[in-house]
Amino acid sequence: MAENQINPEKVTKPFQLLATWLLGLISLTGLLIWASMGNYETKWINCFYAISAVAIIPLFLLQTVFRPEMQEDKYYNPYLLNKYNKDLSNIKPIDLNEVLKEWKKK
Repeated sequence: MAENQINPEKVTKPFQLLATWLLGLISLTGLLIWASMGNYETKWINCFYAISAVAIIPLFLLQTVFRPEMQEDKYYNPYLLNKYNKDLSNIKPIDLNEVLKEWKKK
C-alpha cells in the first residue's frame, strides 16, 4: 500500500494539477450534497450543507486563475517568459534585512 501513496511535491505537471483539482471539487461537492440529505434535528444544517455545496464551486474556479503559479519551476519559468516577453535571469533576490533597515529609518 505504501507504494501507491500520492506525493504532493510530485504533482507538478499541468494535467496532474487539473486532475487533482477536478477530483477534489467532485469529492468535496459530493460530500456536501450527501451531508445535506442527512436527517438532522435542526433543518438549517441541511440548508447550510446544500448552500456550501453550491458556494464551493466558484471558490474552486478561482484556483484556475492561479494554476500556472502552482506549477513546477521548469514549467513556470517558460510561462513567465512568454507572459512578460522578457528575460528574467538578471533579477536578483530581495534582501529582507536591508528592507527592514530602511523601513525602520522611516
